[in-house]
Parts: sequence; structure tokens; C-alpha cells
Amino acid sequence: MGITWPIRYKLPHEPPPALDLSTEVNRDVYIDLARYDWPFENLVLEGGGTKGTAYPGAIQVLEDVGILQRIKRFGGTSSGASAAGLLSVGFKSGEIAALLDMDQRVILKDARGGYFSLVPNFLRLFGWNPGDRYLNLLKMCMRHKTGNPDYTFRQLYDDKGIELCIVCANVSKKNIEYFHPKTTPDVPIALAMRMSASIPVFFQPKSLEKTGNKHYLVDGGLICPYPIHVFDGWFLSMRPEDSFFKKLGTEEDPFERPMGEFSNCQNSRHKHETIGIVLYATDELDLMRVGTNSRDLREKASSQRPDTPLARLRGQHMDKVKADEDKKLQISSAAKTVFRAFHDKLETRDSESLRILFGDNFDIDSTFRELDNQQDKQITAVEFFALLEKKGVISPLESTLGFATSPILSVKDYFSALLATVHVSSQKQYITASDVERTIGVCTDYIRILDLNMEAEDKLFLRQQGRLGTVSFLRGYLQKNSIPLKK
Repeated sequence: MGITWPIRYKLPHEPPPALDLSTEVNRDVYIDLARYDWPFENLVLEGGGTKGTAYPGAIQVLEDVGILQRIKRFGGTSSGASAAGLLSVGFKSGEIAALLDMDQRVILKDARGGYFSLVPNFLRLFGWNPGDRYLNLLKMCMRHKTGNPDYTFRQLYDDKGIELCIVCANVSKKNIEYFHPKTTPDVPIALAMRMSASIPVFFQPKSLEKTGNKHYLVDGGLICPYPIHVFDGWFLSMRPEDSFFKKLGTEEDPFERPMGEFSNCQNSRHKHETIGIVLYATDELDLMRVGTNSRDLREKASSQRPDTPLARLRGQHMDKVKADEDKKLQISSAAKTVFRAFHDKLETRDSESLRILFGDNFDIDSTFRELDNQQDKQITAVEFFALLEKKGVISPLESTLGFATSPILSVKDYFSALLATVHVSSQKQYITASDVERTIGVCTDYIRILDLNMEAEDKLFLRQQGRLGTVSFLRGYLQKNSIPLKK
């Protein structure tokens, strides 16, 4: 009935030695990017569970080209919150990689009784694993860098001038909660990191007492998996003129606009200074994959896939998803060409588009009979979209964004798909079209949110994917923007 992990497992007193990531990459392929004076001062990391193992690779590139050293504000959700918190107190890419190289099953699964305790713990404590071992690991990391396991947001800002924003979901308030030196100065950073990683059911939620009421806080990814907006406006600004008191009675009164309206407010001076990182598996149609060279990155991912149990288990499925999507893109392009010209005769349309849609033996009469489901001698948009669905293309009437169909063969597959569904739906509320231009896309290929059984080769693969996505973004950013050389 599953594995019972050692309850008496003791964490080391210090973090493991940093991994030497320089042996995994040839810096010559991107070190030229270090010549530029990049404008970025804010870094925001998406949540993604075990997909976050790709972050050290991305961070390594940001270190090598001199971007990370300029970051003054870090933000994140879930596993992204943990990485952001570690970066804010001085952890480097190799140190974070070493932490992620530890056995995550032992760290995260600390429930007594193994799977036998899942139902009773959920009924009594609203979750399976207490998460105390993970919290203690985070506190150990804080103590290692600051001397204080309960180092707070205020202390970080006072000591280093660094702002950290960790996003959680407040179940009691049914709303988002921003942990930041302006809003929660005295909350320990390690506690906020643990709360933001509280995947429902898997972890027991942590609680905070506020005005005599107990507030339960869970995985921030439920509401805001990618908080790219947090540093855009005045709401979390530490400037004296942006204090809550100064906003009273103005058009930005926090009582009238309690969320601060981050992205839409006029004071969005930090928007061009922010970059973020999102993580997506090959069978996830993430909102931010548009414009992040996703097809090229997925091609490289499949060609570099290691020979591990997880890669063998899902590799064939991921290749099929990629091939199906390429076919759908081809059909969609042909459909646009034909549909826009329905007022003219079909014979005069692009012959290649007609062949893709209707086959090599295209005939005008049989084509209209195939389209005219109502047999009223008129072709409607609904009938045309029905043809697209028949050929495997999602109709605009059904959805323009979503996931490719993922096989669900176990409870873990179902729960992972459920979390991914919530993840993408929540993203739509906080992401705007312009956010694509400041987002690094990292394709994790066959790795999903709850893959705690990764091998060393899987983790190495993810780090490499993090590097590829980051370098691709920076080169694309250079092509679209005029970035001066360093003086």
C-alpha cells in the first residue's frame, strides 16, 4: 500500500555543497550576452512543482550574463516562491541545484503511516503530509545565509535592500495573499515559502492568526500561478509616496481599490524592468508559450531526452502530442485561407490549403456536401468549425486555449492534471498580452508537477532546458529591443 518513509530522518545541519554546474554547459555559446547592459531589476518565478528543478539552469545563465546580480526584487508562487526566497538571501544556482538534488520524497512526504494516513489526515488536518520537514529545511537554509531561521521580510529589506514577494492563496478569505515587506513585514520568509508550496491534499495547510481569526493559506498557484504583475504598480512599491496612507482619499485609495490594480494603474514604472520564467510540459498549452519559441524548444527537448524510466514512460506520448499539434497548425492555417474567402468561389482559392483540408481528390460538389450538414445549400461558420473538429483542430467555438489530451492512468496522473487545469484557468486572470514579451519559457517536456521520483539524468535534463529557454529569450529580446553595451 505504498512506501512509508523514515519518520526519524534528520535533516543535515547545513545545506549540501553546491553542485558545479559549469561542467554541464559550454558558456561560450551565450557568454557574449554578458556584454549588454540589461534593464531587468525584478525576477518573478512561476510555480510548477517538480518542474521547478529546471530553475537552477535558467538562473545559471542569468548569473553568467550579469543579470541576476542586478535583481532587487524577487517574486514567486509555490516552487517558484521557494526558489525566489532562496535567491533573495544569496543562494546561487549551484546551491539551489544541490538542494533539489536531495531525495524530494523523503523531504516532502513526512506523514506517519505512509498512504494509510492520507484519508484520516485529510479529514482531521485538511491534508496528508504535515510539511514540517520541508519547513525545517527552509529554515535551515535561512539560518545558513542570515544566521536566523526565522528571518523576516522586513529584515531582508532593511539588511540588503531586497524586496521579496511570495504569493499564497488565503482559503479563509477566498482571495490572494501577498507576503512582502510592505504588507507582512514580520512574517518569517521560510514560513511564507512553506505556505505557498502547500499543494492541496498533498500538504496540510499552514495557518496564521489575524485579528483573532485563523486564516488557512495554501499553494498560491491555485489563484495566481505566475505573479508577473506584482511589481508593476504602486501597491507593493516601497517608495514613501506610495505608502497606503498617502493613497487614502486619492483615486488609488486602497479601500476603494484593495488589489492595487497592479497592471492597469498608471504608475507601472517597473513593468519594463521585470522578467519572469514559466515552466511547461510538452502536453501543456500554457498561456505564455505564445512568443517564447515553444516549438523550437520542444524540438530540442525531445532530441535531448534522456533514457530514464520517466522519459520512456511518457516520451512516446509527448512526441505524438508534438506531431498532432504540428498537424493542427497546418490545418488551421489552411482553414483561415479558405474560410476568409468563402464569398468567392472555392476553385479560386489556394490549392495547397484546399488539399490539406479536403484531400488530394478535391471536388467542389462533394466538398460542399461534406460542409453542408443542414442540407440548406448554405455554409455556416458552425458547419465549417465542425469540419475542423472532425480533422482534429479545436474549434474557436469551443476553446482557443487549453491542454492537449493527457493520458490519465493513475491517481497521481489525475491529481497532476487537476492541478494543471486550475493552474491554466487561474493564469488567465492576471496575464496580459504584453506579458509575453517579458517571459522566459522553459519546456520541461515529459516532466510534470508531481514527479518526485526523478533520477539524476532527469534533473540534469531539466537544468539544460532551463538554460536553453533563457538563452533563447535573451537573444530574442535583443532582436526586438535596443540594449546598450556595458560601459
